[in-house]
Amino acid sequence: NEARMFSAPSIWGPWIQHPNPCVGPHADKTFGGQSTYILKLESKGKETQYIFMADIWRPRHPSDARYIWLPITFENGKPVVKWQDEWEL
Repeated sequence: NEARMFSAPSIWGPWIQHPNPCVGPHADKTFGGQSTYILKLESKGKETQYIFMADIWRPRHPSDARYIWLPITFENGKPVVKWQDEWEL
């Protein structure tokens, strides 16, 4: 399924739906994964970075699970997850 993203000023809302943040091949299927977590990385002297984490689960072969980790960038204040075959922190 396509990734869905919502935001709110507080846990109580009001909630606003935003467009799919994924860009690239198979973005309409969240790159074949299911979003799992957003990892926040804080390093002294560096800008805070965020990593999109997703799992690719195969019901018939659970031991063959795969994972997707992609950097999140921000364009006009909105998060964007672009497919990359390789990337570095």
